Amino acid sequence: MLLGAFQTLLHRYTGSEDLVVAIPVSCRTLETEHLIGPFTNLVALRSDFSGEPTFRELIEQIHNDYQEASRHKDVTLEEVADALAVRIEVGCSPFSQVRFDFRGEPAEMPEFLDLKVESLDFGLGISTFDLSLEITLQPGGLCCDLKYDTHLFEPSTIQRMLGHYQMLLDAAVGYPDTPVSHLPILTEAERYLTLVEWNKTNAEFPQTCVHQLLEDQVRRTPDAIALVYESQRLTYAELNARANRLAHRLSAMGVGPDVMVAICIERSTELVVGLLAILKAGGAYVPLDPNYPGERLAFQLTDLEAPVLLCRKVLGERLAQHASSVLPVEEWADSTSGESTENPAPSVRPDHLAYVLYTSGSTGRPKGALISHRSLVNYLTWCAIGYPAHQGSGSPLHTPIGFDLTITSLFPPLLAGRSVVLVREDPTLEALADALSSGDFGVVKLTPSHLEALSRKPSLEPSKILTRMFVIGGEALKGETAACWRKRAPTVRMVNEYGPTEATVGCCVYEVPIDGVPMSAIPIGRPIPNVRLYVLDRHMQPVPIGVPGELHIAGVGLARGYHRRPETNLRKIHPESI
Repeated sequence: MLLGAFQTLLHRYTGSEDLVVAIPVSCRTLETEHLIGPFTNLVALRSDFSGEPTFRELIEQIHNDYQEASRHKDVTLEEVADALAVRIEVGCSPFSQVRFDFRGEPAEMPEFLDLKVESLDFGLGISTFDLSLEITLQPGGLCCDLKYDTHLFEPSTIQRMLGHYQMLLDAAVGYPDTPVSHLPILTEAERYLTLVEWNKTNAEFPQTCVHQLLEDQVRRTPDAIALVYESQRLTYAELNARANRLAHRLSAMGVGPDVMVAICIERSTELVVGLLAILKAGGAYVPLDPNYPGERLAFQLTDLEAPVLLCRKVLGERLAQHASSVLPVEEWADSTSGESTENPAPSVRPDHLAYVLYTSGSTGRPKGALISHRSLVNYLTWCAIGYPAHQGSGSPLHTPIGFDLTITSLFPPLLAGRSVVLVREDPTLEALADALSSGDFGVVKLTPSHLEALSRKPSLEPSKILTRMFVIGGEALKGETAACWRKRAPTVRMVNEYGPTEATVGCCVYEVPIDGVPMSAIPIGRPIPNVRLYVLDRHMQPVPIGVPGELHIAGVGLARGYHRRPETNLRKIHPESI
C-alpha cells in the first residue's frame, strides 16, 4: 500500500503510465547466515498505470509483480546489465532513478555484558538515486525519510511532496476503488491557494462597448491628434466623423449586432476608419491581411460568409466571387461623403461580437475566434490600469491587422486621448526602428522576434529610446533576450503578456525585474482582472506547485467560441468540478 501510494505520487507528478522503482530485498541465505554485513539486492518493480486502474487494482498488481520479482532477487545488477548490454555508471542506477525501502519495525539493539550499544546516523546524505523514500514503522506511526538530489529538488518541493504523499495515503485508504488519477493530492491549504487565492481577480469594469468608450474620448479631446500616418494627421473629431459616415452606410447595407464584416486593407488611416465604422454600425470586424496568399483569403471569406467586404478596388475584383458584397475604399474614403457625421444610435450590447480573429491554423484549419465587446472592454480596462498608454505621445501600430497584438497598439492610446502612429509596412523593421528613435511612446507592443531583430539595428541607439514600456507577447520570451534589452534600455519597463487569441489578447502578465532577470524562459505571470487560471492534468485534476500541467483559462476574457465550429468550441468547465 505504501509503495502503491508512492508510485501513484510519481505517476501524478510525471504523467507517465510506465514507472520503475528500485526496491531492496534481503539475499541472506543459510550459507551466509553466520557472516556479518548486509546481504541485499535491488529488484526493479515496474507498474502500469494505463487503463485508469483503481488503487485496489494497483495494489493487486504490485503484489503480484513483487512476488514475481522476488523469485529473481539473487540475480545481481551486474548480471542484468550484462544480459541487456547496459553500461553501469559509477554512482548511478541504470534501471531506475527512484528507490523505495520499507524497513518494518526498527531492529532491537543487541545487549552485551558491560557494553552499551546505540545506533548512530552519520548523516552522510549520499545516494545514487534522484529520490529515495525510506519508511520505518515506529510505535507511534510511520517515519518517512525522503532523500533527494539537491541539484534537482528544492527543500520546499520535497516538503510539499511529503504532504502530497500523506494526502494520497489518506484518500487511498478511505476510497480504494477510486481511480488513482482522481485521488486528491493537494493539501487543503495548497488547493485553496492555487484554485481560489491566486484567482481572486474580480474587479469592476464598464459595461459598455468599445466604440462608445471612444466616442466619450472624442467628446473630451476632439482636437487632439488621433491618427498619424506619414504626412497625414487626423484629429479625434475628424476620425470620428469619417467613421460615422461609413457606419451609417454599413447600417443601410444591413450591418448590425453580430453581423460580421470582413476588412482587408493595408496599414493606413482608411484601415482604422473602417474598423471603427464596423463597430459603430453594431457589427463585428474580421481583419484579413491583404498580404496573405489568395487561397487563404478565399478560404476565410468563404468560411465567414460576411455580407460586406471592405478593401481596395483592385483586391475586391479578385475576391468578389468569395464575398456577398464588396465596398471599395475608393467609394467611401472621401471625407466629403454625404452621409451623416453623427454617432449612430446605440444598437449593440456588451455581449455582442466586437471582432473575429482567425487563428494561424498551425493545429489544423484556421478557426475564427468570436470575441465580444465585454471581453475586449475588460482587457482594455486592464490596459488603462497596468500600461502607461496615457503617457508620452501615444503608441506605434506596426503589426499585421490579422493578429491581436494590434489591439494593444490601437485601442489603449485612443481611449487615453493619445495618438496612434501607423508605421509603414516594412519587413526589415527599419521603419519601426526609426519610429522608436523619434517617438516618445507610452506603450509599444512587440514580439520577442521583434526585440531580437531590433537589437541588431545599429541605427536604434539606446539613448534615443524614450518608450515607457515594452509589452511583449505572441511568443515565448527567452531570458537572454530580456536580459539583453535590460542592459540596452534599462529605463524601459518590460511586461511579458501571455494569452491565446481565444482569451482576448492577453490573460496574464509578468513584469521583468530590473535586476536578476531569469535566464530561462520568462514566466507568464498572474491573471489580469476577471480572468482565472488553472493548471490541470489530463484528468482535469489540479497539479501541485511546480508540477507540469495544462493551462486552463476562465473568466470574462474567454471567447464565445469558434465561428461555424461547434465541434471544436471552447469547453466550458465549472470550477466546482475541478
